[in-house]
Amino acid sequence: MKRSLILVFSGLFSLAVSAQQAGKPQERAQQKVMVYPSPVHDELNFSGIRAGDIITLMDSSGKEVMRHSAANPDFQWKVGHLPKGTYVLKITTKEGDEGTSKILKD
Repeated sequence: MKRSLILVFSGLFSLAVSAQQAGKPQERAQQKVMVYPSPVHDELNFSGIRAGDIITLMDSSGKEVMRHSAANPDFQWKVGHLPKGTYVLKITTKEGDEGTSKILKD
């Protein structure tokens, strides 16, 4: 069953995996991911990513500008080279669950 990921943002955001079947929540282990800071200037930090998760950053037109297949739970992305603007961060788990959130680049 494909599950949706919920991203909650407040300076940094957390991602929780939950499952629903026929509209009823199912108990599942939650994956808690932190991504910070936003707005970001030079370095975007990730914590709690699982090996095999795919992290994608897209610009406002939907063009993929960065992609990473996680090997470690904590890592950083150098984003200083990207233009200022709003980006969409998408995390796809190895099970195919997805979550998205906006990231501001200053």
